[in-house]
Amino acid sequence: MTDNIFDRLAELLQSAGPVNWRLGIQIAESIAGAADPVDPWIAEEYEELGRTAVMLIGRSGAADPTPAPPLAVIDPRGWAAASIEGYAYLAEPLAAKFSEGGGMAPGVGIEAILGQLGPALVGLQVGSLVGALAHGLLGPFDAGLPPAASGSGSYAVVPNIEAMAAAEGLDTRQTRLWAVLRETAHQSLMAIPWVRGHLAALAGSYIDGLEMRPDQLQERLQGLADPAELERLMSEPGGLAGFTAGPELEEVRGDLMAMLALLDGFGSLVVAAAAGDLLPDLAAIRRAAASRSPETDPERVIGQMLGIEIDRGLADTAEAFSADITTRWGVEARDRLWRDPAGLPHLAEIHDPVGWAARVLLPDDL
Repeated sequence: MTDNIFDRLAELLQSAGPVNWRLGIQIAESIAGAADPVDPWIAEEYEELGRTAVMLIGRSGAADPTPAPPLAVIDPRGWAAASIEGYAYLAEPLAAKFSEGGGMAPGVGIEAILGQLGPALVGLQVGSLVGALAHGLLGPFDAGLPPAASGSGSYAVVPNIEAMAAAEGLDTRQTRLWAVLRETAHQSLMAIPWVRGHLAALAGSYIDGLEMRPDQLQERLQGLADPAELERLMSEPGGLAGFTAGPELEEVRGDLMAMLALLDGFGSLVVAAAAGDLLPDLAAIRRAAASRSPETDPERVIGQMLGIEIDRGLADTAEAFSADITTRWGVEARDRLWRDPAGLPHLAEIHDPVGWAARVLLPDDL
C-alpha cells in the first residue's frame, strides 16, 4: 500500500454516485502492484494465439467465439484498472445494502454513517477484491466470479501465465495456447445475450439477502480511523464486509454456484474439443492451474468476500455433466443449455444429468 493513497483519502472519499470507482481503482492498482509491461514480441504471439483460438473453437462447433471481444494482453495492474467496473453487478447491490443500513434493523445507530461512507466502503471492498484477484488470475474468467458488465474485455494476464508455466516446468507454448483458448471459450459463453444479465441477477439476489452483523460492522468502521488497520482491511478481500447469509439464500446461492460451475466446466469441455492434438500436456497444465497458491487462489478470494463457494470439484462435475448430456442426447441437448436460463441445471442436477433431461428436454420432445 502506498502512502499517496492515505494522503488523498479525504478527496477520494467524495463520490457523487453509489460506488466510489476512483477509490476502487486506486486500491485495486495498489494491491495489484507495480506495472509489469509485456514484452512486445510476447504480446504479438499472444495476439496471434487469440486469432488461432477463435479459428479452433469455431471449427470445433462446441461454441461460437465470434461474439466474444478480441483478446488483449495485459499485466496484473492493468487488468485491475481495466476490469474493476466490470464488477458493477456486485458493487451496486453492495452499495444498496450500505445505503439501507447494511440490512440491519432500524435503530442500530450507524445507518447514517453507512449512508455517508457507503460509496467509499464499496469502492474499498471491490478494489481490494480486484487487486487481490490480479495477483493470480490468468484471464478474467479465472476470477471465479468474472467481470460481467456490458463491455467487459477479454484479456490474457501474461505475467501470471508465464510465471505459472515457469514455476511448474510446463511447455510455454502449450500453456499460452491453453490460456488463450480458455479465455476465448469462456468469453464466447459470456457473449450469449442473456448470460451476463442472468449472472448479474443471481448475484444481485444473493447480495440483496445478505445481512450485516452490527458488532462486526462497528469494529470495521472504527478501524478506518487507524491507518495501519485501514491498510490491513484494504488488503484483505472481505475485510470490510461482515455479511452473513441465512438459510433462505440457499436456493439462489445454489443456482449461482451451479451457473458458475457450468460456465467453468463447459468452457473446459470447449477447450478440449478445440485443442485436439495441439495440447498433449493438457492434463498437466490443468493440474498446475488448479494447484496454485492458496494466497492467490480466486476461489478463496471470492469465498472470503461474499461467502460464495467456488468449488473446482463442482466445475469438474459440470464438465462431466456437459459431456454426458452431449453423448446421451446429442448437440441439441448441449445447445439447450444456452438457449435461455430455463436450460441451466440446478445445483443438484449437475450430479444428475437424467434429472436435468427429465425437466428440460422432455417438454421440448427431444
